Amino acid sequence: MAESNLVEMCALWKQESKSGDTYLSGSLNKNTKVLVLKNNFKSKDSEPDYRVYFAPKPRDNESGGGDSGGSGGGGGDTF
Repeated sequence: MAESNLVEMCALWKQESKSGDTYLSGSLNKNTKVLVLKNNFKSKDSEPDYRVYFAPKPRDNESGGGDSGGSGGGGGDTF
């Protein structure tokens, strides 16, 4: 296998918002979640198709008990 300069930062899971839009979510680390959302406001080809957002994860004592997904992924996020 050839060497690669690529560095994996995180894994993302496909999710569906309450409004039916598809987005990607995952964890960068134990404190930061990652969201990739389609740019619904794109008006020119020179504007990006998707935008990447980083958000703090709620602490276990703030969220009512930790990750129930068990996969370390973005399961259960609703935005």
